[in-house]
Amino acid sequence: TSTRHQSRVLALQTLYELDVTDHTVEELSDRVRDNEDVLPIVRDYAGTLVGGVSRHAETIDGYIGEAASDFPIAQIAVIDRNVLRIAVYELMNQRKTVPVRVAINEAIDIAKDFGGENSGKFVHGVLGTISKRLETPETP
Repeated sequence: TSTRHQSRVLALQTLYELDVTDHTVEELSDRVRDNEDVLPIVRDYAGTLVGGVSRHAETIDGYIGEAASDFPIAQIAVIDRNVLRIAVYELMNQRKTVPVRVAINEAIDIAKDFGGENSGKFVHGVLGTISKRLETPETP
C-alpha cells in the first residue's frame, strides 16, 4: 500500500477515536506525530488530514449533509462519516496533489475495508455528488 493510503487509514483511526472518546484533537495529533512505528511521511500527511478535517469540519459536514440529505451527519456510521470527511477535505484542499478520482477511489476502498456491507456504495454516491458540486462554481 502507498504511504498516502497508510496516511488516510491512520487519519481515519485518529478521527474515529476523536469521535468516540473525549480526547482532544491536539492530544491525538501529538500521538500521531510521536508514533515512531510509522514512517514520517505517513505521519505528516495523516496530520495534515486530521488537522484539515478538524479546521474545516463545519464546511465539510455541510457538504456531506447536502449530499446525504436523508442521513443526518450524526446518524451516519462513524467510519463512513470520517472516511467521507477525509475525502471531502482532499477534494476541497488537496486537488493540486490528489486527483479527484484518487480521493474518491481511496475513500471507497477504505470504506469497504473498515465500514459496513454498504459503506463503499454509500461513500461512492455521496462523494460523487460532492465532487460534482465542488467542480461547479456557484453562481450569485
